[in-house]
Amino acid sequence: MSVSIRMTVVRLNDGGLWVHAPIAPTDECVEMVKSLGEVKYVVLPTTGLEHKLFMGPFVNKFPNAKSYVAPGQWSWPINLPLGFRVDGTLENMDTTVPWAAEIEQKVLATEVGIGKTTEVAFFHKKSASLIVTDAVIFIPPEAPEVVAAYRAEEMKWEKSALMACFLGPPYTPSFDAIAGKVFVSPVVRTFIYERTLSETRAWVDDVARWKFKSIIPAHLDAPIRAGPREWLDAFQFLDNPEANKLPEGDMRPLNAISKLLTLSGLVPPRAADA
Repeated sequence: MSVSIRMTVVRLNDGGLWVHAPIAPTDECVEMVKSLGEVKYVVLPTTGLEHKLFMGPFVNKFPNAKSYVAPGQWSWPINLPLGFRVDGTLENMDTTVPWAAEIEQKVLATEVGIGKTTEVAFFHKKSASLIVTDAVIFIPPEAPEVVAAYRAEEMKWEKSALMACFLGPPYTPSFDAIAGKVFVSPVVRTFIYERTLSETRAWVDDVARWKFKSIIPAHLDAPIRAGPREWLDAFQFLDNPEANKLPEGDMRPLNAISKLLTLSGLVPPRAADA
């Protein structure tokens, strides 16, 4: 099972580059980025480990760039320093950041048991694009060309996508229930959003005030042709637990882990764990 991570690069009006959620700075990657222009800003938009992993190595490849991180960075069981230079913290609708005239930002900062969870959403005005990290995803019904090898085995794309979403053995008939639409990752929904309903709802509604026409998440397909309506539809479960139903069979592993964490006291309970 592999969950790819997307880095998004925006060319600002002055020609400088703004880099969102950097990936591994391989020689090929660095060469491609340099061919686009000068990297001026690198942002870590989340407290998520898989996105934090490459921030330091990437920043080291572009020592003249300024680095900004989402608030609430932490590690467990020992709270260690990030290990790279931090020039600023991403604050909600901060008009003092150098890109504020072109890219706006809204912060969701919550605390789920043992640690803080933060995601910063960005709105690139010129392209009318919403740039997020883990908030929503889109699984294409057909395997993307970049993973065309999956077609060598029957249903391999469907199985891979389901395993990435539910962390358990895939029940392939469930694929149609999640493919081809904007929806919230079951992992993020189970362990974060369903435990922080009020904070998440306020952020979701605030983000929906931006007039975006596409969504660029850091996982799976992008850009997604979707606007505020599709964004809000994906989060109906915040107000109605019966909305945005997920396949029961595929949810068993996540529900079992969730109940165990709740019983341990490491995280606050959610309604589904009762």
